[in-house]
Amino acid sequence: MGCKLCGSVNVSVEYRGKLRVHLNPDSMTDDDVNVYRCDDCGVIWHEYKMPKDYYTSATYRTLIEGQNDVETHYRRFDYQTLEKLIWTGTDIYRHKTVADIGAGGGCFIDFLIGVAGKTIAIEPNEVFRKAMSQNGHTVYDYVSSALQRDGHSLRGSIDILTSFDVIEHIEDPKQWLRELYELLKPGGMIICGTPTDYPVLRKFRNNLFDKVIFQISHPWIFSKQALQNVFSEAGFRKIQVEQKMHYGIGNFVNWLTNGTAKGDIRFDEFSDTLNVVWKSEMVSRGLGEYLLVKAVK
Repeated sequence: MGCKLCGSVNVSVEYRGKLRVHLNPDSMTDDDVNVYRCDDCGVIWHEYKMPKDYYTSATYRTLIEGQNDVETHYRRFDYQTLEKLIWTGTDIYRHKTVADIGAGGGCFIDFLIGVAGKTIAIEPNEVFRKAMSQNGHTVYDYVSSALQRDGHSLRGSIDILTSFDVIEHIEDPKQWLRELYELLKPGGMIICGTPTDYPVLRKFRNNLFDKVIFQISHPWIFSKQALQNVFSEAGFRKIQVEQKMHYGIGNFVNWLTNGTAKGDIRFDEFSDTLNVVWKSEMVSRGLGEYLLVKAVK
């Protein structure tokens, strides 16, 4: 078989086993699934078929958050917004038309109201779209709808396009990026974030960690090279792929000692300074757990 992104025949099986279905790491698929890695572009993928309308129904949010409720969503994700704004900067948004793709309940885009000239949220979940519409955003279910809606197409109208933790869910990321390209004005910017396979944890705790990161809703885990490739193929230029770290050293120590997912867990023994140094060290060594793409149309 060949790589689904670059076509290389240098493909190996990275993992064979059950895939995680939702937050409970013990909730797994019935059958074993092959997860592949391209030895040339570095992308990791599987070919498990998702249920139809998985993201438009309440199923997805209920599985990952416990319920399809926007207040629950805010409690879980609002805290991440400050970090995203630090990564993107704040000066780029004023008076601009900004679209957030896979906006969830609006945790990120809500903070741009009053700064951006117009805010657009694209999100398949109907409950979340209703909440964002009430907050003043223009909403669409999918990018294709924003491009095709008669008389209200957004084609070529977006200054800044953001998308966090979405591209890894997309069955055909090449086509998706081409659609995002069409939304942007000439010279418009895209900022897109996606998790890596967190290589330092896979090195030390792969027997436990692999059962968490390989999941049905993430058919892709991208490398820096794979992201460079697909963004270039979609027509983007000035492509920068930056490595980032969400988690401090407490997350790593927790995995070593307890073998469980606890997010950005903190321990009194580790100072904020040590967390900063840990994150910087992981990024400098290419061992971070997040990639951020910035590119221009």
